[in-house]
This record gives sequence, C-alpha cells and structure tokens, in this order.
Amino acid sequence: MNKQELIERLLELPVEIEAAEMRVLEILRSIDEAGKQAETMIKHSTTHNFYTGWVAEADIRRDVARANYARLMNEFRALQAVAGLLRKEGSV
Repeated sequence: MNKQELIERLLELPVEIEAAEMRVLEILRSIDEAGKQAETMIKHSTTHNFYTGWVAEADIRRDVARANYARLMNEFRALQAVAGLLRKEGSV
C-alpha cells in the first residue's frame, strides 16, 4: 500500500465503520423485537421452535457483524499507526 492508498483508505474507513456499527445495532434491535414477539407467541400457545431457530440465526448474524466491525476498527487503528510513523519520518 502506497501513501496515497493509505490516505484514501483512512478516509474511507470511518464510513465503513459507521455502516458496520449500524448493522450491529440493526441486528440487536431485531433480536429484541423477536423476543417481544416470542413472548406474545408463548402467551398464545404458538410454537416455540420458529423463534428458537430465528434467534440462533440472529445470534450468528450479530456475531458476524460484530467481527466485521472489530476488523474495520483494527484496520483503522493500524493504518493510523502507519500514518503516524510516516508523519514522524516526514513522508506524509
């Protein structure tokens, strides 16, 4: 990665990080909503299997979204560190 690519990536990452944060929040909200729906289903004696399967799938989506967010944050921090080193060298 050259200096220009580093700069471009540093400028792109905040947008990607925000999108990843929004995805995690979206999934967490859907899990919360499913919990409310499950309470209603249980009160009305409907099946519990659908909810259990949905929650397991949502948990996986949540974990993947969190991992993606963490990866982007790590990349951002690493690129910031590289930019800081280049700045100290007078290269940026």
